Amino acid sequence: MTLLAAMPEQPHTRRLIPVFRQWMDDHGVPNEIVEYQARFFKHWPPYTSLLDACLTNGTLPSIAFGRHSCSARHKISPQEKWVKAWPPARHAWASGRKVMRLIGYDCSARDNQRYSHRMGHVDPLFEYRYPLREWGFTREDCERLIADEGLPPFHKSSCFFCSGMQISEVRALPRDELRLIVLLEARAAPRLRTVEGLWRKSTKKRPGQ
Repeated sequence: MTLLAAMPEQPHTRRLIPVFRQWMDDHGVPNEIVEYQARFFKHWPPYTSLLDACLTNGTLPSIAFGRHSCSARHKISPQEKWVKAWPPARHAWASGRKVMRLIGYDCSARDNQRYSHRMGHVDPLFEYRYPLREWGFTREDCERLIADEGLPPFHKSSCFFCSGMQISEVRALPRDELRLIVLLEARAAPRLRTVEGLWRKSTKKRPGQ
């Protein structure tokens, strides 16, 4: 089972998801999209997406404050919840076995760092494997195989209002999403104390807001 978390992705990722899901369907790979479901609301109306949560609560995503709870809440948490209700997983756990999770770290330098933080991790419910590393695949190998399958190239994925985006990525956004970024910062501005906006604090290369 391949799980994809519903997120307010950049346009190139949104265009790719249905293409990739069709490829998985054609090759017999079951897949589901999962979404964070809030149980308690500080303000109304109720919300599910990260963007709606920020707009409703008048705040910025946690990465703008130097934290990384966006992925934990809106990606990891809904996947954990889905798997724990998945009959094959429940059956495995009931019989004393673990569910195998496949993590897509490759053998490139950046993923080597990520993998080093995961080595030795023990989980009572899951066994972890890293098939790309087992095969010795680098990022370039992955890109070549994707192209060989006739799929469009994958680009760096993030929310379209992520603080980690580069200037060129922001400039490539459509006007309606740029307007949402302005609205997002304007809604949060009265409550900001330690940062100016999504880019935190101004530098010589870019503004904080």
